Amino acid sequence: MNTDEHIRALVASMQEMRDQIRNRDESWREEMRIKDEAWRAKMEELREEMRIKDEAWRAKMDERREEIRIKDEAWRAQWQASMQELREHMRVNHDSLHANLGELFESMQQHDAQIAANSSQIATNSGQIAQLITAARQDAEAIRALARIAEAHERRITGLEGEEE
Repeated sequence: MNTDEHIRALVASMQEMRDQIRNRDESWREEMRIKDEAWRAKMEELREEMRIKDEAWRAKMDERREEIRIKDEAWRAQWQASMQELREHMRVNHDSLHANLGELFESMQQHDAQIAANSSQIATNSGQIAQLITAARQDAEAIRALARIAEAHERRITGLEGEEE
């Protein structure tokens, strides 16, 4: 084999290798294209599945929000009614307390007036009692004096009767 033939054989061998590489490359590209299409189809399926799950989740969350909103409105209505009832009780209690305090104040004023009247009466009565005590002492002295006079008269009468006998 001469050099030209050898070069031609090498070139032919390289062309054959290039053709094999092209064939492998084309088959690999075809295989990759098929895998890519399968992967893209799978991704599309997953996206659709996720979209459906997301829509279901959002619908469930909307239902839950609505349930919570309804319960919240009911709770708020009940709370407001309870607060209104409590305010009414407080108003009634306040009014009752105010009325009781008014009555208590009137009663205290009446008691103060009665105490003042009683104090005045006591002062008047104390003066009268002092006068009565003084009069009683004077009467006691007068009674004792009358008793002495009566004893003296009794002795005299007794003495006079004793002389007559």
